[in-house]
Amino acid sequence: MSVLALLMFSAILSVVITPFLAVATGIIFSVVTVSLFLGSIALPPGILGLNSFDLLKVTVENPGGCSTEWYWCFWDDVLTFPTLPLIDAIGDPDTKALLTGTHIMKTGKQFWRGYGTLDTVSIEDDAVGPLDSKSFKNTFKCDHPGIKALLAGWLRMVQNRSLIIVVKDSAGILRVVGNQNYGANLTEAKATTGAKVEDGNKASLAFESYGPCPAPILPAAVILTPAL
Repeated sequence: MSVLALLMFSAILSVVITPFLAVATGIIFSVVTVSLFLGSIALPPGILGLNSFDLLKVTVENPGGCSTEWYWCFWDDVLTFPTLPLIDAIGDPDTKALLTGTHIMKTGKQFWRGYGTLDTVSIEDDAVGPLDSKSFKNTFKCDHPGIKALLAGWLRMVQNRSLIIVVKDSAGILRVVGNQNYGANLTEAKATTGAKVEDGNKASLAFESYGPCPAPILPAAVILTPAL
């Protein structure tokens, strides 16, 4: 039951009750509305559809950064994607960005490993869109050392194809950029050999995707062997 439905139900119930009580309809409406709201909080989540929760600090261990190892596959090599729960499904908020299942690959296809220089690997989540059309842009960034044949060839392969990218943050949580609707697409590949010996010889990479929440959490490990 939404808040609007609760108010409508309270109004109807108040009109029905008023003839039997010597009390103003407005007073009855207020009492009924408050009673239903308090009842929705006391009942298990989902019974009235009004889930209340506290957004609290849950840990004092909160380091930034991500692992130097990340994982990728081609979007069109995925047979079945993990899914997010329905937004109206019964469950606490900490389940709403938790994926169910894993990436089931097409026969012979698999995830591969990637490397990013320490302190350059990140996931960035930005709310985008106008009011009533909000969603999130999920961005994976990293620097990769050396403009060698392997990196140059890989960039040629992925520059116009969609990927799925999985990154482990400093807490060991796997975050996914790319989903069944929007793959992760290359938006930056700025490579330089550097002009001086002291300069970095590297490529700065970025891939972007869109989804209904910050890059969701993958509960299962990434399989790095070809699917049967």
